[in-house]
Amino acid sequence: MRRVLLLLFFAWAFSSPIRITVGDPFFLTFREEVKLPAVFEVLGKEKTPAGIKYRVTVFRPGNYMIKSQEGVLYVEVVSVLKDGEELRDIAGPLEVSGEPGWLLLRLGMLLGVGLLLVGGVLLYRRVSLRRRDPWRRLLGEALSLRRELPPLDLDDFYSRLGHILRVYLQRRTGLPALAMTSGELAGRVSPEIHSVLMRADLVRFAGRAASDPGADLSLVLNLIQEAVREAGKA
Repeated sequence: MRRVLLLLFFAWAFSSPIRITVGDPFFLTFREEVKLPAVFEVLGKEKTPAGIKYRVTVFRPGNYMIKSQEGVLYVEVVSVLKDGEELRDIAGPLEVSGEPGWLLLRLGMLLGVGLLLVGGVLLYRRVSLRRRDPWRRLLGEALSLRRELPPLDLDDFYSRLGHILRVYLQRRTGLPALAMTSGELAGRVSPEIHSVLMRADLVRFAGRAASDPGADLSLVLNLIQEAVREAGKA
């Protein structure tokens, strides 16, 4: 439906105005008396059943807009009409409101519609990014931890790694992992994840050494990266 409306709009936007030859008289019929552009020379005016009929001529080429509350008419005054075009009466509920070119006006309207479309796309992307941002922020924390790993104290490292992993679990599973102990999470998470949580507890509370903290971090990074990819497909 939106595609059809856009096609109709662009068809209207690029439609040609009514063309009048310089110096030739033509007729404009309005439902009420109007003020014509200054360059329009009125040769005569009479009341008819259709409204007020003006006999007009224009000696200056250009584009002119005539509008009222009921519609807008665009008149292009040219030196010579194109082949096949003929002079004809122009009727409509019109009222003059200035003399901007029809092309500039329509280009302005097209620009406005284009900005609305671009704004809609940007808004959609922002909403989509907001849905993924929590995972991306968590991924950023894990990547930051990897950059700091070589000189980082293991106690501090596993404290942060354990927190990141618990945030992941809470978002992924709905479990209140931040408020649960590693023992309470046993059997409710995979053995690999539980092992990382247990090693984090042993390093922090028992002063144990960890043989391969990089491997534990890689496991957590892989889990978060998978969550980011799934959020991007949603």
